[in-house]
Amino acid sequence: MDGVPLSTEYSIPRMPLHPVNEAGLTVYTVSMVVLSIALFIWWAVSSERREHGFLLPLAMLGGGLAALQEPILDILVLVYYPVTDYLVAFKAFGRNVPWMAPIGYMWYVGGLPYLVYRLMCKGMGGKQLWWVFVGVIVIDCVAITAAFVWTGVGGFYGNQPFDIWGYPFWWAGIDGAQPLMGGLVLYWLVPRLERGWHKALAALVMPPLTLGATSGAVVWPVALALNTDQPPLMMHIGGAATFALGCILVWVCVFLSEIESKSRA
Repeated sequence: MDGVPLSTEYSIPRMPLHPVNEAGLTVYTVSMVVLSIALFIWWAVSSERREHGFLLPLAMLGGGLAALQEPILDILVLVYYPVTDYLVAFKAFGRNVPWMAPIGYMWYVGGLPYLVYRLMCKGMGGKQLWWVFVGVIVIDCVAITAAFVWTGVGGFYGNQPFDIWGYPFWWAGIDGAQPLMGGLVLYWLVPRLERGWHKALAALVMPPLTLGATSGAVVWPVALALNTDQPPLMMHIGGAATFALGCILVWVCVFLSEIESKSRA
């Protein structure tokens, strides 16, 4: 069937080509570095290092490694970065991934789950985690808005459902649920591991695994809608389904945290 064009029914939106905003990319990358360093300093000077070892730095390193999934997600949900060699960490699937992504992943995909884990250790759990979910969504909304709207270093494209000002709200179903799932995994797993290197390995691999599990579990409705020629109603149904699946994952985290907390009482 070489040379036979696909029907427009299966058309995939083309990624837009925009010139790189080098000043904006530099500022945003530096801000990601500052946030990651601040989280590391808090670990170093507080009681976290003495009481919990190197779990946080390892989780942050795992968060950076999780950024290797970025080009796959970008293709599925139609995210673009400018085609440039400026501050590019790596290229895959025809996409550039700037350094701001793995550095930002360090504190978001690795650091936030660790903080959720520590909150659980201090007694937060059950329905209180819904407020954590809301807080994480606010953080994500500010971070995405700063990158894609204020500094213009990338963005979503295509007929994005629930696009408020450059932040499609369905995205919160992924980025809001992942830190809670990551925190729950650490909360359940760390006390059950006897050897220190087992705990270190768990902290390192948790971010890539929970990001892949979360995104794979919830992204497919909106990805299917975005990558076919669907009417606006179907686009919004796909976006709503993705956000709803993210909420179901959070409900699972809430339910399991209650069970785990009761078992420790």
